[in-house]
Amino acid sequence: MGVVMGLLGLQRYILEVETASLGEVSYRSGAALRVLGQVDAGTIEKSAGLLAFKLSDGHSSIRVHYTGGDTENIRALKTIVVVGYWNPQEGVFKANKTAITPNYGFITAAYLVTFIPMATFIFFMERRVMLLYGLIKKEAVYQPGSQPGL
Repeated sequence: MGVVMGLLGLQRYILEVETASLGEVSYRSGAALRVLGQVDAGTIEKSAGLLAFKLSDGHSSIRVHYTGGDTENIRALKTIVVVGYWNPQEGVFKANKTAITPNYGFITAAYLVTFIPMATFIFFMERRVMLLYGLIKKEAVYQPGSQPGL
């Protein structure tokens, strides 16, 4: 059961959370990608139905043409995730939506805050049940092999 849950979690991570680095975008042309980067200051250009900007990660940068609906999240010096595909003929990443930037520290902390108290609770409940079971066995009311009322 744990292995199945782990595989399902890995599949969800790959499909919905994993981001490609800007350096590997050109090698994965044609496939839908999620790319994480920071919008460079002074590179945002708006035209009819298109928002063009430069996305960088400190080592490399790509040009992005965004045709999605919500453009309020795209601001200079903001780290964003854009979803789309690489167009090698134009040398541009064609994006049609933005996604939530994953915060792995928060996710890990949330799991630890949940699982550590739950595991502690289960451990101590098991200990209490074993203690109660031992007390019931020692009690004179419980005699193995005897019939009550005789």
